[in-house]
Amino acid sequence: MRRTRSHALVGFCPVVLHLHKLYVLLVVFSNSSSTAFQSSKDQVSKCDGEDISYLGRKVNAEPVVVEDLAPSERYSSVVKCRGEYFLVSRKDLIKDNIWSTVVRKAESPEQMERPDGLVRFRFPSEPVELIRNAHNNAPICIENHTLQILGGQDRNGTHHSKPWNGIFTQTSGVGRVTADITDLNPNEWEWEDRGIVFDGDSKKNNCFEVFNKGTCLFDGKFSLVRYRGQLLIYGRANMKVGGGGRWAQVAKSSDGGKTFGHFELVKMPGVDLDKNTNFYFFFVEPFFDHRTKTQRLVALIPGVLNGVMAGERLKSGTAGIHMSVSDDGIHFSPPSLIMTSFLSKVRTSDYPVSVSDLLGRRGVSFIVQRNVQILGAQNKHTYFCRYSFQGTWG
Repeated sequence: MRRTRSHALVGFCPVVLHLHKLYVLLVVFSNSSSTAFQSSKDQVSKCDGEDISYLGRKVNAEPVVVEDLAPSERYSSVVKCRGEYFLVSRKDLIKDNIWSTVVRKAESPEQMERPDGLVRFRFPSEPVELIRNAHNNAPICIENHTLQILGGQDRNGTHHSKPWNGIFTQTSGVGRVTADITDLNPNEWEWEDRGIVFDGDSKKNNCFEVFNKGTCLFDGKFSLVRYRGQLLIYGRANMKVGGGGRWAQVAKSSDGGKTFGHFELVKMPGVDLDKNTNFYFFFVEPFFDHRTKTQRLVALIPGVLNGVMAGERLKSGTAGIHMSVSDDGIHFSPPSLIMTSFLSKVRTSDYPVSVSDLLGRRGVSFIVQRNVQILGAQNKHTYFCRYSFQGTWG
């Protein structure tokens, strides 16, 4: 079992250290670095809510300020652990597909739990980055004191297998790392490599993959959710031989993510995968349905639904973030568009980050990272917004 600490980024030159065969990249930046971080002022001025509607309800929009936000950051998730909220995101470091995972903490839990007002995520003391990381990580809190991250791909036999290995490992597949966060300062966390959880062998885990001839790539962001005593993981399923047809599959764990059962394709009426449907990932979270008095699941899904393209333009269909609900984690309701997004070659530029119930009120809130860098449109000004409305999903 390999261990490493989160590292503060304090320099210009990348230095590779070999720690018990664990490759750790320390990247150092001075305060005068030319890195194009997004200023707090720019982020605050962006959120206006004009392109949000949900069943005709009024939607409130508030800015979420992310300290030292780099233009390349994406695949962000908010996770609550030990009563605090952490923003975990992926950042591109250098060429050849090398990423880091960046960890920030909300200034206070109240900022996330109140129905309105500014939310600010900042580094606790020094910038914290977990280096030699997978590109598609998903975090979750285990037993309220352990932060667990799963990520990685299986690209064995492809010309670019090495950079896509499991988190922290030199082995292709989906890996798992954990950190005890009793000390709430991420600079002090010690990450432990728990090895590969599963690989892309469809004969072993029944995962679904058409594009890569039976070896599942899992080449989209994972989502982890605890639901009804089990841990569910949602990953990419490529449904078309020539590319496109991006969809989702789910597997369940009864031991906190140490092992997972067989994968099963998500089922959702109203979706035509023969058309240009590309749902890039399913961001799934539990919510309390006040109508049924039960806990259910909501999926916020960025991508294109039933799209027909005319060149670079969407002739029919919808592009943006779609919403769907489920009672069992497999069967979901027909998707509804809740946010339109900029489209570039069937890729959309807005990604869901968190979903939560408004405490003490019958309402929900969700955070979206807007204007994410996507292929064909290198957006330089990404930002985060929190949206809330009265009522519930579905």
